[in-house]
Amino acid sequence: MPLVQIDRNAWRRAFSRPLWNGPPLTGKTTGTLTLPRPCHLLVAPGEHGYSSVEPADDYHVYAWDFDATNPKSAAPREVWGELQAVVTDILTGKKGEVQSLVIDGLHKLYDLVMRVEGWNSAMVDDKEAGRQYTKYHDKFGTFLSRVLGSGVPLVGATCYDGLEPVEPGSKQMQVFPLLPGRMAKDVMGMFPVVFHTEKTMQGKYVWTLKPQGKMQAAGMHIPVRYLKALPNEIEVSVGANGEVQGGWHTITALLTKMEG
Repeated sequence: MPLVQIDRNAWRRAFSRPLWNGPPLTGKTTGTLTLPRPCHLLVAPGEHGYSSVEPADDYHVYAWDFDATNPKSAAPREVWGELQAVVTDILTGKKGEVQSLVIDGLHKLYDLVMRVEGWNSAMVDDKEAGRQYTKYHDKFGTFLSRVLGSGVPLVGATCYDGLEPVEPGSKQMQVFPLLPGRMAKDVMGMFPVVFHTEKTMQGKYVWTLKPQGKMQAAGMHIPVRYLKALPNEIEVSVGANGEVQGGWHTITALLTKMEG
């Protein structure tokens, strides 16, 4: 990997690396319908939120169809190998043009990584097994770095949110992406743009751009002048005809206006 001086186009691509995290049913996957097309949605095994979006000629969904008669088809190493192969095909254009790539369900992807590395449910309370998380973090981080560092114009991911102690042993909790240990916070450094998703009483989906109180699962690594131009919240709404509006469309319009 060469060390190069980036131009403005490369900077914009680096900025276009969003992570959406939030509770279930808050529009994380639905919001990807506002991303540039063609969009490829790669669903992590065990994630089922993709039922909220429909495949189209320019919106491709890759989900899992395990063969119940062949136990090996669901073996963690087999699944991990197939997932990486599909990612490679998308990144290299074998699946067609790609403007956006989204990994749907990072928390499920991390679970797969753990199982590939030998984790099982009997190890939940095993203190010795806890030392294995360094290995899990490394494998998970290496995969994400490869995808985020690709030339695809926009690469994003979705994840549940969860509670993490302010510091080890503390009873005071904060909201971060639902990933184990330090990865709950480290992942926010991997994605320059981290949104926390919510659903309002009026039924609208909202992306929160900045941390607020106990909710620390949002933030943006972008120049201050851009931060000042963006609101604290971006709405994602579904029109009467089913068209999804707002979301990334809104962000793109605001940034384009700033750049003249």
